[in-house]
Amino acid sequence: MNGRETRLLVPVVVAAALLLVQCSEPTEPSKDPKKPPVSSLDAFVVNCGQYNHVYLSDGDGSFTVHEVTASGDGSSSRDGSWAVALGDLDGDGHLDAFVANSGRNRVYINDGAGAFTGYDVGTDEDNSRGVALGDLDGDGDLDAFVVNIGTDYSGGINRAYLNHGDSDGDGCLSFTGYDVTDDKEKSQAVALMGGASPDALVINWYQPARLYEMNFSGPGVFTGQIVDDGGRGPFMGTSAAVGDMNLDGHLDAVIGHYEAEFEGIFGARLLYNDGSGGLDYAFQLDHGETEGVALGDLDGDLDLDIFLIHRGSPPRVYLNTVYQSYGSPVCSLTTVDVADDYYYSQGVALGDLDGDGDLDAFVVSYGQVIRIYLNRGIGLSWEGSDLLPPDPLPSSTGVALGDLDGR
Repeated sequence: MNGRETRLLVPVVVAAALLLVQCSEPTEPSKDPKKPPVSSLDAFVVNCGQYNHVYLSDGDGSFTVHEVTASGDGSSSRDGSWAVALGDLDGDGHLDAFVANSGRNRVYINDGAGAFTGYDVGTDEDNSRGVALGDLDGDGDLDAFVVNIGTDYSGGINRAYLNHGDSDGDGCLSFTGYDVTDDKEKSQAVALMGGASPDALVINWYQPARLYEMNFSGPGVFTGQIVDDGGRGPFMGTSAAVGDMNLDGHLDAVIGHYEAEFEGIFGARLLYNDGSGGLDYAFQLDHGETEGVALGDLDGDLDLDIFLIHRGSPPRVYLNTVYQSYGSPVCSLTTVDVADDYYYSQGVALGDLDGDGDLDAFVVSYGQVIRIYLNRGIGLSWEGSDLLPPDPLPSSTGVALGDLDGR
């Protein structure tokens, strides 16, 4: 088996190029088939300067962890990985992974049992920090929108990678990469606004967030607009999540950030969709240095709540209640401190980790243990526990949840 196993408890198109991915051998994890499943959710965790890891749920509240080497001596898998998105890239019904790296970005194709074959996506090395998957060109398969901060942190050009499948019959995926704009931005995160050919919300460091709309004048062609910051920015943006917060049928956004450039405002902010393709500032949410945002129904009332993680301060939940104000649906948020934990948290994903029917949180931190927070009382009570990865402690930067092994 390739990798170590440890038991854990718990637009303006400027340039385009055809990018051929390079095949390599998979890492092969295994699981005990006799254990009855409780939760089928697994985790793909990316690390900076170390092997990435797959945490496969054993169905009883424990996980088996595997290094994702997936290429020769594994050197390409030890790039500085910053973000991961899961989706069925090759159309075989299994969740694959697209990883944004400081070096070459990589695709990991899943064999259905949680073993991955890694591919370099072209030769671009622009310090990528975020990735989101969606059908950007309307051809029925998943493409990737990748945002970059630049090799010297002075700004990079964001790119859309259009998926052509196995176009030359060699068993490897191919992508065409397009520059989304010719402007350099210090981009940190991206979220897609859903639907066919979705818009992309891009979050930047000390530059306004931008909403890019595919305009169909050519492949990979986007037009951008600045997102309303309520006159308080620009912010040091870190993260974003989208969902219909006020139940009006349109996708809203929650953006995480550090301080504003001029006013010293920390935390996150909620933006309502104006119904015509724009986002309007609603209000400020938090006071911490927010590193990650996740949305989900944490209290079972059928609307979306907010889970925020921070740099050096405890995670926080905002339970949402939607009501009518002057004929318009608005959000009222109740704050819940999840735990008295102080970690350098970097990534968060929500899912039912213990099989009890409600959403829990999987939180990764830089150079510290992974924390799992189990939802014990309609979002009001949380139980935190450590999930110890292999030594040395990895510098984890991102996580995505899904059923990676079909169990």
